[in-house]
Amino acid sequence: MNRVCFVLACIAGVMGSTTNQALASVALPSPGSCTIINIGGDYTSKKGTGYTYDVNKYGGDGCEVMLDIRGELYIGVKDTNLINGWEFGGSYSYSHQVRLESPLPAGTPAPTSVPVKASIRIEGDVTGDGGGYFRMVGSTVNGKGYFHEYPVDAPLSYSATIQTSVAPNTSFTAYVSGTVVLNSGGKGSHTYGQLIVDPFIVVDPASPYASYYGVYQKKKDGTWVELNRNWMQPVPEPETWAMLLAGLGIIGLKACRSRRQCQAGLVEDVGATSSAAAGR
Repeated sequence: MNRVCFVLACIAGVMGSTTNQALASVALPSPGSCTIINIGGDYTSKKGTGYTYDVNKYGGDGCEVMLDIRGELYIGVKDTNLINGWEFGGSYSYSHQVRLESPLPAGTPAPTSVPVKASIRIEGDVTGDGGGYFRMVGSTVNGKGYFHEYPVDAPLSYSATIQTSVAPNTSFTAYVSGTVVLNSGGKGSHTYGQLIVDPFIVVDPASPYASYYGVYQKKKDGTWVELNRNWMQPVPEPETWAMLLAGLGIIGLKACRSRRQCQAGLVEDVGATSSAAAGR
């Protein structure tokens, strides 16, 4: 597998280390049986100004890969050097092939190319005292795709589809990249940023070959294994649980009313449960 993972640290006087706060607005899955490769760094100056960051690459060795970039920029209460434009990020590339998994129907000629579809999900957010934005965010599959600049100081949520065709048993490369740029919010400020780039590549389900071919990934030992997405779903945030419970309460109330069997106690219990969940 041809993989490249690097970190951009354009610190230009930024120094430091403190709590690296995960942004709750970007829910991440548990890696399940897939691995996580982490590259990080931190530093704090004598004036209490600094940074900390983590670049996490989910997957590899058969598990589809996701790039998770998060970091914090903070300024000491006595520091007059207010940092703007601090960048951190990463990228990687990895090899795939489309391979025959089950015999084609009798008389069906082997295709010279198979349609491949890649779904790309991008989520990003900046919180805290300062602002920030995202740059060089995107992905290519077999040379097709996109990279965008997102210079607006606002949450980022974007999805796209890359479609291409590849010859069976011929390697093609997928590439993913992203960078977060943070600005300070003045003395004693803390600014947090996070970005995920989450691709998934499959044989196009609309293709007549989808039932016979699969996408494979090259492992570190040089062997090929069928690509999987063996991740557990992210755990909902407390606010999500509250909305879910409230929604279930409304559904249950409507069902009870339709049958004229709903008791007042049930409605009160659901409301109390929702309020308690929302307050956690």
